[in-house]
Amino acid sequence: MEGLGAPLKRLPRAGVRGDDLFVEVTTPAGVMYAAFSDHGVSLVHPAESGDQFATMFTARTGRIAREADALDHPDISEALHACETATLACDLDGVSPFTRRVLDAATQIERGQTRSYQWLARRIGMPRAARAVGNALGANPVPLVIPCHRVVRGDGSLGGYALGARTKRLLLEAEGALPAVVRV
Repeated sequence: MEGLGAPLKRLPRAGVRGDDLFVEVTTPAGVMYAAFSDHGVSLVHPAESGDQFATMFTARTGRIAREADALDHPDISEALHACETATLACDLDGVSPFTRRVLDAATQIERGQTRSYQWLARRIGMPRAARAVGNALGANPVPLVIPCHRVVRGDGSLGGYALGARTKRLLLEAEGALPAVVRV
């Protein structure tokens, strides 16, 4: 559904794909790795090591990523560290059109706020699709950049999160949104 607000800035740009790189970043939920190219950030995920993350990246994308120095990419490191990611472009190559719609709507949830799965389903024009919305959020390759952690159950409890309930709680605490969530 077009016209949900600002156009999704997170579409990959047309053209030849540049090299994929990744950096280790410290986030409010601990150490994570972020892969990116000239198309944008393509994967954010915790891993035991850069080698483990590179293997995960290749398995998910079919591409190779090489480790870069985070100091050479302060925009990514600083944005993820502060959970201020609205300016980062995302490479959503490989996500379905439905998932893209859901992720687009999730970007409209401001820092420090939460919304329900039902709210998100209504936002995309599919009020009976709350469960499908949850599944689409679970497929988000760039959590933290597209803030699916800000989506909670209708009763205010945390609900699921691809990176685990502990990570979701830590991210919401860092944004000052946890008091708005019922602690169930």
